Amino acid sequence: MKSISGRLIRYFTAILLFFFSTFSGFADAQPSLVETDFLDQKITVWGLGGNPWEDITSSEEERARAWTDALHHAYYEVLSLQFMEKITVKQLLHQYPTLNNSLRRTLLGAEKTLYQKDISGLIRCRVEVPFCGKNGIRAALFLASLFPSKIGPRIFRVPVSTETQKISASDTPYSRIIVDLRDCIYKPALFPRFFDINGNLLFQESTIPAPERFSRPVIKYSSSMASATEDVEDGKIFYASARTAHNHESDITIIPPDDDEFKNFAAAIASAPLRELDIFVVYDSEKKLSGLIPQKKEAAKTAKKEKSPTK
Repeated sequence: MKSISGRLIRYFTAILLFFFSTFSGFADAQPSLVETDFLDQKITVWGLGGNPWEDITSSEEERARAWTDALHHAYYEVLSLQFMEKITVKQLLHQYPTLNNSLRRTLLGAEKTLYQKDISGLIRCRVEVPFCGKNGIRAALFLASLFPSKIGPRIFRVPVSTETQKISASDTPYSRIIVDLRDCIYKPALFPRFFDINGNLLFQESTIPAPERFSRPVIKYSSSMASATEDVEDGKIFYASARTAHNHESDITIIPPDDDEFKNFAAAIASAPLRELDIFVVYDSEKKLSGLIPQKKEAAKTAKKEKSPTK
């Protein structure tokens, strides 16, 4: 009896391991339900329909259920986005609840792709919510970015400067500014702010005084210098020295003397928003958060030897 029970246990264990390995591999092959991509400036979500609660249901109802599920995921992903320094979209909507209507219109107008029912009986819906464009997230929430005093501590309150609007678009010979922050800890945001070392606001996309302010992405992100320079001539690129302050991972400080050229470039963008001028922020997404500095192995060994008692 003991030998038979042992064989049965081994048999069922093998079956469980087989199903676990099979379905875990199948799950890994499926696309992630939510993906936020600052490099491509969009959120991609997947909604699921099918396998209805009712015995009889229509295909249109299940397709609508998949779309609703995708919008549900998209809404909660937007809430988690970094809006500005120290402010998420969720915190923003607590202070400006009327912006929920603008965000709702953005989600309902996002591009959707419905797929046919697969072999498992599921209907998938992919929704892509852009950051830019007239129906993008920035256009829906930009009014709050002009008045950060109500949603941030006093230290983050910055008046909107109009000084750069006096400079014409022909004052800059460059078509792109690259800000290299790979050596800094940086957290991408919907509305990053650029300052000089004295704390004066040099540029923020929402301050462009034109209705075309969000017709195209002005501030773009990249994880490599190669992708940030691939479609522009070397003579048309200005590399601005910059850094982020301690515990302020979304605000960028431009270091002199590059701040003068950056200011002229920002004025050119403000005077002609549709002109092909952009600011590329190159950052390392693998950088640790503030306060989490990894200790090197050599330093750890030395510290361990110093703490050990001498004989």
